[in-house]
Amino acid sequence: MVTVGNEGTREIELRTIRILRAIESEGSITAAANLLGYSQPAVSQHLQRAETRIGMPLVTRLGRSIRLTDAGAAIAAIAPTVLDAVDGVLATLDGLTQLRSGHVRMRGFPSASSTLVPTLLNDIRRARPGISITYTESEPHDSLEALSVGSCDVALVCGYDLEVDESLDALGVETAPLFIDPFYVVLPRDHPLADEATVNLIDLEDDDWISGWHTEAVCRKAGFTPKVSMTTENFIAVLGLVARGFGVALLPRLPLTTAAIPRGCVIKPTNPQEYRTIHVATTPERAAIPAVRLTTGLIADLDGTPWNLLRPGAVES
Repeated sequence: MVTVGNEGTREIELRTIRILRAIESEGSITAAANLLGYSQPAVSQHLQRAETRIGMPLVTRLGRSIRLTDAGAAIAAIAPTVLDAVDGVLATLDGLTQLRSGHVRMRGFPSASSTLVPTLLNDIRRARPGISITYTESEPHDSLEALSVGSCDVALVCGYDLEVDESLDALGVETAPLFIDPFYVVLPRDHPLADEATVNLIDLEDDDWISGWHTEAVCRKAGFTPKVSMTTENFIAVLGLVARGFGVALLPRLPLTTAAIPRGCVIKPTNPQEYRTIHVATTPERAAIPAVRLTTGLIADLDGTPWNLLRPGAVES
Protein backbone atom coordinates (compact mmCIF):
# COMPACT_ATOMS: atom_id res chain seq x y z
CA MET A 1 0.00 0.00 0.00
CA VAL A 2 1.42 3.37 -1.05
CA THR A 3 0.21 6.33 0.98
CA VAL A 4 0.87 10.05 1.24
CA GLY A 5 0.72 12.01 4.47
CA ASN A 6 2.75 12.92 7.52
CA GLU A 7 3.38 10.77 10.56
CA GLY A 8 0.59 11.29 13.09
CA THR A 9 -1.83 12.76 10.50
CA ARG A 10 -4.32 11.26 8.08
CA GLU A 11 -2.79 9.11 5.35
CA ILE A 12 -4.29 8.71 1.90
CA GLU A 13 -3.62 5.78 -0.40
CA LEU A 14 -2.64 6.57 -3.96
CA ARG A 15 -5.42 4.22 -5.03
CA THR A 16 -7.91 6.46 -3.20
CA ILE A 17 -6.63 9.47 -5.11
CA ARG A 18 -6.91 7.63 -8.42
CA ILE A 19 -10.47 6.46 -7.64
CA LEU A 20 -11.69 9.92 -6.60
CA ARG A 21 -10.14 11.47 -9.68
CA ALA A 22 -11.91 8.89 -11.86
CA ILE A 23 -15.26 9.42 -10.12
CA GLU A 24 -14.94 13.16 -10.68
CA SER A 25 -14.22 12.71 -14.37
CA GLU A 26 -16.64 9.82 -15.08
CA GLY A 27 -19.55 10.77 -12.81
CA SER A 28 -20.24 7.34 -11.30
CA ILE A 29 -18.57 4.55 -9.37
CA THR A 30 -19.35 2.03 -12.10
CA ALA A 31 -17.76 4.18 -14.82
CA ALA A 32 -14.77 4.95 -12.61
CA ALA A 33 -14.30 1.23 -11.89
CA ASN A 34 -14.39 0.44 -15.61
CA LEU A 35 -11.86 3.19 -16.33
CA LEU A 36 -9.43 1.88 -13.71
CA GLY A 37 -9.98 -1.81 -14.43
CA TYR A 38 -11.56 -2.60 -11.06
CA SER A 39 -14.90 -4.17 -10.23
CA GLN A 40 -17.66 -1.86 -8.97
CA PRO A 41 -17.90 -3.66 -5.57
CA ALA A 42 -14.12 -3.38 -5.10
CA VAL A 43 -14.27 0.40 -5.63
CA SER A 44 -17.21 0.78 -3.24
CA GLN A 45 -15.46 -1.27 -0.55
CA HIS A 46 -12.25 0.72 -0.98
CA LEU A 47 -14.13 4.00 -0.55
CA GLN A 48 -15.73 2.73 2.66
CA ARG A 49 -12.31 1.78 4.09
CA ALA A 50 -10.82 5.10 2.98
CA GLU A 51 -13.61 7.08 4.64
CA THR A 52 -13.08 5.14 7.88
CA ARG A 53 -9.33 5.78 7.76
CA ILE A 54 -9.67 9.48 6.93
CA GLY A 55 -12.57 10.04 9.33
CA MET A 56 -14.96 11.83 6.97
CA PRO A 57 -17.09 10.98 3.93
CA LEU A 58 -15.53 11.29 0.48
CA VAL A 59 -18.64 10.79 -1.67
CA THR A 60 -22.31 11.39 -1.18
CA ARG A 61 -25.04 9.40 -2.92
CA LEU A 62 -28.24 11.00 -4.14
CA GLY A 63 -30.38 8.19 -5.53
CA ARG A 64 -28.40 6.74 -8.41
CA SER A 65 -26.15 9.73 -8.73
CA ILE A 66 -22.96 10.36 -6.78
CA ARG A 67 -20.85 13.39 -6.16
CA LEU A 68 -17.70 14.16 -4.22
CA THR A 69 -17.91 15.76 -0.81
CA ASP A 70 -15.71 18.74 -0.01
CA ALA A 71 -13.09 16.29 1.33
CA GLY A 72 -13.33 14.12 -1.77
CA ALA A 73 -13.13 17.14 -4.06
CA ALA A 74 -10.06 18.43 -2.21
CA ILE A 75 -8.30 15.12 -2.75
CA ALA A 76 -9.34 14.92 -6.40
CA ALA A 77 -8.06 18.46 -6.96
CA ILE A 78 -4.49 17.51 -6.08
CA ALA A 79 -4.65 14.23 -8.01
CA PRO A 80 -2.94 15.49 -11.21
CA THR A 81 0.05 16.88 -9.32
CA VAL A 82 0.46 13.91 -6.96
CA LEU A 83 -0.16 11.15 -9.49
CA ASP A 84 2.00 12.72 -12.18
CA ALA A 85 4.86 13.04 -9.68
CA VAL A 86 4.46 9.46 -8.49
CA ASP A 87 4.18 8.13 -12.04
CA GLY A 88 7.35 10.06 -12.91
CA VAL A 89 9.24 8.53 -10.01
CA LEU A 90 8.02 5.04 -10.90
CA ALA A 91 9.11 5.56 -14.51
CA THR A 92 12.54 6.67 -13.30
CA LEU A 93 12.84 3.63 -11.04
CA ASP A 94 11.80 1.39 -13.91
CA GLY A 95 14.45 3.00 -16.12
CA LEU A 96 17.11 2.42 -13.47
CA THR A 97 16.08 -1.20 -13.00
CA GLN A 98 15.97 -1.85 -16.75
CA LEU A 99 19.29 0.03 -17.20
CA ARG A 100 17.77 2.55 -19.58
CA SER A 101 19.22 5.21 -17.29
CA GLY A 102 21.56 5.51 -14.34
CA HIS A 103 24.72 7.21 -13.24
CA VAL A 104 27.96 5.66 -11.98
CA ARG A 105 30.79 7.52 -10.27
CA MET A 106 34.03 5.74 -11.07
CA ARG A 107 37.67 6.17 -10.06
CA GLY A 108 40.85 4.60 -11.34
CA PHE A 109 44.61 4.72 -10.86
CA PRO A 110 46.72 6.74 -13.33
CA SER A 111 47.99 4.01 -15.65
CA ALA A 112 44.46 2.59 -15.94
CA SER A 113 43.22 5.93 -17.26
CA SER A 114 44.93 5.51 -20.62
CA THR A 115 44.44 1.74 -20.95
CA LEU A 116 41.66 -0.10 -19.17
CA VAL A 117 39.29 2.82 -18.59
CA PRO A 118 38.72 3.97 -22.21
CA THR A 119 37.95 0.38 -23.21
CA LEU A 120 35.56 -0.02 -20.27
CA LEU A 121 33.73 3.26 -20.96
CA ASN A 122 33.27 2.24 -24.58
CA ASP A 123 31.89 -1.15 -23.50
CA ILE A 124 29.38 0.57 -21.19
CA ARG A 125 28.32 3.01 -23.90
CA ARG A 126 27.70 0.19 -26.36
CA ALA A 127 25.88 -2.02 -23.83
CA ARG A 128 23.72 0.66 -22.20
CA PRO A 129 23.90 4.07 -23.85
CA GLY A 130 21.51 5.56 -21.27
CA ILE A 131 23.98 5.09 -18.41
CA SER A 132 26.27 8.04 -17.72
CA ILE A 133 29.69 7.72 -16.11
CA THR A 134 31.80 10.30 -14.33
CA TYR A 135 35.44 9.28 -14.02
CA THR A 136 38.07 10.66 -11.65
CA GLU A 137 41.72 9.62 -11.72
CA SER A 138 43.13 9.06 -8.24
CA GLU A 139 45.65 6.96 -6.39
CA PRO A 140 44.32 3.67 -4.94
CA HIS A 141 44.22 4.82 -1.31
CA ASP A 142 42.21 7.92 -2.32
CA SER A 143 39.80 5.78 -4.34
CA LEU A 144 39.25 3.40 -1.43
CA GLU A 145 38.62 6.33 0.90
CA ALA A 146 36.11 7.77 -1.59
CA LEU A 147 34.29 4.44 -1.67
CA SER A 148 34.14 4.32 2.11
CA VAL A 149 32.56 7.78 2.43
CA GLY A 150 30.11 7.25 -0.43
CA SER A 151 31.54 9.69 -2.99
CA CYS A 152 32.42 6.90 -5.44
CA ASP A 153 30.51 3.83 -6.66
CA VAL A 154 33.22 1.63 -8.16
CA ALA A 155 37.00 1.89 -8.52
CA LEU A 156 39.91 0.27 -10.25
CA VAL A 157 42.72 -0.01 -7.73
CA CYS A 158 46.11 -1.68 -7.70
CA GLY A 159 48.45 -2.84 -4.99
CA TYR A 160 51.32 -5.13 -4.13
CA ASP A 161 49.76 -6.39 -0.90
CA LEU A 162 46.23 -5.10 -1.36
CA GLU A 163 44.67 -8.52 -0.99
CA VAL A 164 45.96 -8.77 2.58
CA ASP A 165 45.19 -5.16 3.55
CA GLU A 166 43.12 -5.48 6.72
CA SER A 167 42.10 -1.81 6.53
CA LEU A 168 39.68 -2.66 3.71
CA ASP A 169 37.32 -4.34 6.19
CA ALA A 170 37.33 -1.24 8.36
CA LEU A 171 36.48 0.88 5.32
CA GLY A 172 33.61 -1.40 4.35
CA VAL A 173 35.13 -1.91 0.90
CA GLU A 174 35.09 -5.18 -1.01
CA THR A 175 37.68 -5.96 -3.70
CA ALA A 176 37.96 -8.67 -6.30
CA PRO A 177 41.20 -9.42 -8.19
CA LEU A 178 40.99 -8.57 -11.86
CA PHE A 179 44.50 -8.83 -13.35
CA ILE A 180 48.07 -9.67 -12.38
CA ASP A 181 50.46 -6.97 -13.61
CA PRO A 182 54.14 -8.05 -13.71
CA PHE A 183 56.94 -5.75 -12.58
CA TYR A 184 59.91 -5.01 -14.82
CA VAL A 185 63.35 -3.64 -13.97
CA VAL A 186 64.32 -0.45 -15.78
CA LEU A 187 68.11 -0.15 -16.30
CA PRO A 188 70.39 2.37 -17.98
CA ARG A 189 71.47 0.97 -21.33
CA ASP A 190 75.13 0.87 -20.18
CA HIS A 191 74.31 -1.03 -16.96
CA PRO A 192 76.34 -4.26 -16.46
CA LEU A 193 73.09 -6.30 -16.44
CA ALA A 194 71.52 -4.60 -19.45
CA ASP A 195 72.17 -7.57 -21.73
CA GLU A 196 70.73 -10.19 -19.36
CA ALA A 197 67.43 -11.83 -20.29
CA THR A 198 66.13 -11.42 -16.73
CA VAL A 199 67.43 -9.63 -13.66
CA ASN A 200 67.53 -10.90 -10.10
CA LEU A 201 66.68 -7.96 -7.89
CA ILE A 202 69.27 -8.91 -5.28
CA ASP A 203 71.92 -8.18 -7.91
CA LEU A 204 70.82 -4.54 -7.79
CA GLU A 205 71.29 -4.19 -4.04
CA ASP A 206 74.19 -1.77 -4.43
CA ASP A 207 72.57 0.39 -7.11
CA ASP A 208 70.89 3.74 -6.56
CA TRP A 209 67.11 3.37 -6.89
CA ILE A 210 64.42 5.68 -8.19
CA SER A 211 61.61 4.62 -5.90
CA GLY A 212 57.93 4.34 -6.69
CA TRP A 213 55.30 1.75 -7.63
CA HIS A 214 55.85 -0.44 -4.53
CA THR A 215 59.60 -0.50 -5.12
CA GLU A 216 60.61 -0.79 -1.48
CA ALA A 217 58.11 -3.56 -0.67
CA VAL A 218 59.23 -5.64 -3.66
CA CYS A 219 62.91 -5.16 -2.86
CA ARG A 220 62.40 -6.10 0.78
CA LYS A 221 60.75 -9.30 -0.35
CA ALA A 222 63.83 -9.97 -2.50
CA GLY A 223 66.00 -9.66 0.63
CA PHE A 224 67.35 -6.12 0.72
CA THR A 225 66.44 -2.51 1.36
CA PRO A 226 67.00 -0.36 -1.74
CA LYS A 227 69.24 2.71 -1.63
CA VAL A 228 66.63 5.26 -2.67
CA SER A 229 68.09 8.41 -4.21
CA MET A 230 64.91 9.76 -5.83
CA THR A 231 61.18 9.12 -5.39
CA THR A 232 58.43 9.61 -7.95
CA GLU A 233 55.41 7.68 -9.18
CA ASN A 234 55.40 9.51 -12.50
CA PHE A 235 56.49 6.68 -14.76
CA ILE A 236 57.59 9.03 -17.56
CA ALA A 237 59.89 10.78 -15.09
CA VAL A 238 61.22 7.40 -13.93
CA LEU A 239 62.10 6.41 -17.48
CA GLY A 240 63.81 9.73 -18.14
CA LEU A 241 65.86 9.57 -14.95
CA VAL A 242 66.96 6.00 -15.59
CA ALA A 243 67.87 6.84 -19.20
CA ARG A 244 70.17 9.61 -17.87
CA GLY A 245 71.87 7.19 -15.52
CA PHE A 246 70.50 8.43 -12.18
CA GLY A 247 69.61 4.95 -10.99
CA VAL A 248 67.57 1.81 -11.60
CA ALA A 249 63.83 1.42 -11.11
CA LEU A 250 60.92 -0.96 -11.01
CA LEU A 251 57.79 -0.39 -13.09
CA PRO A 252 54.66 -2.47 -13.69
CA ARG A 253 53.86 -3.61 -17.18
CA LEU A 254 50.67 -1.58 -17.67
CA PRO A 255 52.20 1.94 -17.88
CA LEU A 256 55.04 0.60 -20.01
CA THR A 257 52.57 -0.49 -22.70
CA THR A 258 51.72 3.12 -23.52
CA ALA A 259 55.13 4.70 -22.86
CA ALA A 260 57.74 5.73 -25.37
CA ILE A 261 60.82 3.98 -23.95
CA PRO A 262 63.86 6.31 -24.09
CA ARG A 263 66.86 5.01 -26.03
CA GLY A 264 68.97 5.31 -22.91
CA CYS A 265 67.23 2.58 -20.92
CA VAL A 266 66.25 -1.09 -21.23
CA ILE A 267 63.35 -3.04 -19.70
CA LYS A 268 63.95 -6.48 -18.19
CA PRO A 269 61.70 -9.01 -16.40
CA THR A 270 62.53 -9.71 -12.76
CA ASN A 271 63.75 -13.14 -11.70
CA PRO A 272 61.76 -14.42 -9.92
CA GLN A 273 58.94 -12.50 -11.52
CA GLU A 274 57.11 -10.15 -9.16
CA TYR A 275 53.59 -8.80 -9.68
CA ARG A 276 51.08 -6.29 -8.45
CA THR A 277 47.36 -7.05 -8.53
CA ILE A 278 44.69 -4.91 -10.16
CA HIS A 279 41.36 -5.06 -8.37
CA VAL A 280 37.83 -3.83 -8.87
CA ALA A 281 36.50 -2.31 -5.65
CA THR A 282 33.05 -1.28 -4.47
CA THR A 283 30.84 -1.58 -1.39
CA PRO A 284 27.96 -4.01 -0.82
CA GLU A 285 25.48 -1.13 -0.83
CA ARG A 286 26.69 0.30 -4.14
CA ALA A 287 26.97 -3.15 -5.72
CA ALA A 288 23.21 -3.58 -5.33
CA ILE A 289 22.55 -0.66 -7.71
CA PRO A 290 21.79 -2.03 -11.22
CA ALA A 291 24.08 0.39 -13.09
CA VAL A 292 26.96 -0.31 -10.70
CA ARG A 293 26.36 -4.04 -10.99
CA LEU A 294 26.52 -3.73 -14.78
CA THR A 295 29.75 -1.74 -14.54
CA THR A 296 31.50 -4.23 -12.26
CA GLY A 297 30.38 -7.05 -14.55
CA LEU A 298 31.86 -5.34 -17.59
CA ILE A 299 35.06 -4.67 -15.66
CA ALA A 300 35.30 -8.37 -14.84
CA ASP A 301 34.91 -9.14 -18.57
CA LEU A 302 37.73 -6.81 -19.67
CA ASP A 303 40.35 -8.46 -21.85
CA GLY A 304 43.84 -7.79 -20.50
CA THR A 305 45.61 -9.21 -23.55
CA PRO A 306 46.38 -5.84 -25.23
CA TRP A 307 48.46 -4.90 -22.18
CA ASN A 308 49.90 -8.35 -21.45
CA LEU A 309 47.99 -8.54 -18.18
CA LEU A 310 47.41 -11.96 -16.66
CA ARG A 311 44.30 -13.30 -14.99
CA PRO A 312 44.47 -14.26 -11.29
CA GLY A 313 45.45 -17.89 -11.02
CA ALA A 314 47.67 -17.72 -14.11
CA VAL A 315 50.70 -17.29 -11.83
CA GLU A 316 51.72 -19.82 -9.22
CA SER A 317 52.11 -18.34 -5.73
